[in-house]
Amino acid sequence: MKERRVKAMSLLLNNLFIVLLIITVVSCTEEKPQPEKTGIQPIGYGNVEAGGVLWSRAAASMSRLEKGRYLPDTLYRIPYQSYHYDEWPGDMPGRTLLALTLLERATGREARYLDELIADFPNHLNDKGYMGKDYGELISEQQLAGNSWMFRGLCEQYLWKKDPVILSLLKGFVEGLALPTLGAHKNYPIDPGPREHAEEMLGQSTKMLDGWVLSSDVGCDFVFMDGVVQAYRILKTPELKELSYELANRFFEVDLYGIKAQTHASLTAIRGIIRLYELTGDTRLLEKAIERFHLYKAKGMTENYENFNWFQRTDTWTEPCAVVDSYLAALSLWQHTGNTQYLSDAQLIWYNGICVGQRANGGFGLSTCLNGDHVNLEAFMYEAHWCCTMRGAEAFATKIKSLYFTQNDTIYIPDLADSQAKFELPGGELKLSQKTDYPFGDNVTFTVTESSPDLIAVMKVFIPEWVSDVKLEKSGKVMDYQLKENWLTYSETFDKGDTFTLCYKQTPTAIAANNPDYLKIRKGPLLLGVYNPKNEIELRGNPEIKELAEGKIIIDGTNAELKPIYHVMDEKMGLPGQYKIQTLFHKTE
Repeated sequence: MKERRVKAMSLLLNNLFIVLLIITVVSCTEEKPQPEKTGIQPIGYGNVEAGGVLWSRAAASMSRLEKGRYLPDTLYRIPYQSYHYDEWPGDMPGRTLLALTLLERATGREARYLDELIADFPNHLNDKGYMGKDYGELISEQQLAGNSWMFRGLCEQYLWKKDPVILSLLKGFVEGLALPTLGAHKNYPIDPGPREHAEEMLGQSTKMLDGWVLSSDVGCDFVFMDGVVQAYRILKTPELKELSYELANRFFEVDLYGIKAQTHASLTAIRGIIRLYELTGDTRLLEKAIERFHLYKAKGMTENYENFNWFQRTDTWTEPCAVVDSYLAALSLWQHTGNTQYLSDAQLIWYNGICVGQRANGGFGLSTCLNGDHVNLEAFMYEAHWCCTMRGAEAFATKIKSLYFTQNDTIYIPDLADSQAKFELPGGELKLSQKTDYPFGDNVTFTVTESSPDLIAVMKVFIPEWVSDVKLEKSGKVMDYQLKENWLTYSETFDKGDTFTLCYKQTPTAIAANNPDYLKIRKGPLLLGVYNPKNEIELRGNPEIKELAEGKIIIDGTNAELKPIYHVMDEKMGLPGQYKIQTLFHKTE
């Protein structure tokens, strides 16, 4: 063990020396990506402080990641040691690094074991600077996918702290693992015929084909793209750009539905493509990302906005990793297209997918796939501790960071949550406090807590299609506003002490399901269901959904009470066999 540590530290110091040398001469050798788009941008970490339920969820997520299996001295032993060397090297430590880094930035709370986790990384690298064994002439797609999370975690750490040791580690992963695969992804096997599909939750290496060690998580080579593209953002080399495009072009060639690709891998690739678009301005990339995201919505998304784990395999289970990816992709697509349908998608995914998947311990578990064959939503597995729990953390960090966006003197508010925010606008500084009971209630209030003198700004609040009868008051006085393309727009002087209150209405409604033989019922963004029905409930024609005075919601003509599938880390909701919620209702004549 001592010899291994000395060897690892020697490798780290050598890489650090190389990085410092490159920094000295980089202006002569690097290719700089184009600047990222300067349009609508989130105000970013450090400028938003979450409160209420969102804060509780993020805090529970961080607490979960500071216990037991995620501690530095146990991380590489669970579920078993060969998992980290032979099967999914880099996967758990990379996801944990990424999760804790983003949560610390989003919440402002120091991650207790993050520094220790990072200091221990060199002890788990091979002679070439990455995790797992050296496959020689072969390429393991699981090894690439697993180590991609190390790429992402190291990138986020470096973008935050600019630590040269982190940069050295990242460069070691790139030179040892990524660049040697340049040219090979053009031949990544995409013919559906030879692929073998998983019957278990943990993907497994299945066969060797055309120089590749293939996985039952079909398409997981494309997970690698997201890490490679983010590394390109930092290292800016032409080789990484070429590799990024090679991965993207092969992804565009694969028939995701025909090959029964893993939806998590597909959505992670979509995020990588959007990231590459941000760096290059290549509109073809954005068009392809939109096309693939719409394929996922049509063929890979369950009726409660979670996912089928693989395309065409509707009898499996959901995976919060993919649900989180779909949420992140939807937000990014809105940011780059201005199409507010993606904001509606993001809210539906958040409230009915991500929030349903979080367990009482702060981790994330799996659900049954809600579709025409399965009308009841049930817990499938309490916690996928090896992957989904860490990915949930990025959802919370992104949600906090994305509560407010700006462009010039305009503030965009795409979703509502208790929070405080600070804005640096052309006219000066503005601080807002938000208090809301959305999505359950009917109002939100923004209070100006600080403002530069005579500050004039534009406030745009997203009004989804399920919201009606909106009224705006400023400090108790009803005000006029514009409502265009789902944005409530108000321009005014913002003075300290001003309050802006939006009142609105959300009505429970039966809507068409993706399966034309079924209906589902929603109030606002919240999908409703009947808990533990004795028999399956069918609906005739166009049923009336009634909301009684005490807030109880029923289906007219029945005694069935409807409640949201959304919950806040309810202990019962993660236990398989403990509940079922009928959420799809067969239509009868």
